[in-house]
Amino acid sequence: MRHPVDRIISRFHALKGSNAPEVKDMTLEAYARSEVVDQNWMVRMLTNTTDDQAVTPAHYQVAKEVFGRKCLIGLTNHYEDSIDRFAKFFQFESTHSINTRNKGDTANFVEERRTCMHKLAASGVNRHKYPKLSHDSATWKELERKNKYDIELYDYAAAMYYQQSVVYEDMK
Repeated sequence: MRHPVDRIISRFHALKGSNAPEVKDMTLEAYARSEVVDQNWMVRMLTNTTDDQAVTPAHYQVAKEVFGRKCLIGLTNHYEDSIDRFAKFFQFESTHSINTRNKGDTANFVEERRTCMHKLAASGVNRHKYPKLSHDSATWKELERKNKYDIELYDYAAAMYYQQSVVYEDMK
């Protein structure tokens, strides 16, 4: 998971970079104040709530329940640890490759997979450069206001991440 405000800011810059018509003449500040900005996107997705419906505390509770029962949490600000957690849980390093030229889980092959995952975590893909926004700015505050339940869900997921760490530490 990524912090909702960071995700929205990234989305804005990606839309601008692709010349999307809905943000063509907008600044980030105007986008934050507009109706086209995402509002509680994650809670909406988890509860199948459309954009024309208001998100309520009941929606947040359902989204929280989904996370609590169904999700292995990864956080973008703990990307490498999250990748390692997923690799352990889904047994990425012990699964045979679909590449027919490589038929086994030799120690070398496993190490190559691990190295590849860590390179991806370190360098990433689709990383756009744009100025950081102060958490004290009016724009950040407006995005927080419009995404109250997503931020609460993010905080809940972050707490779950640390609770789940106890389980995955034992798997080492």
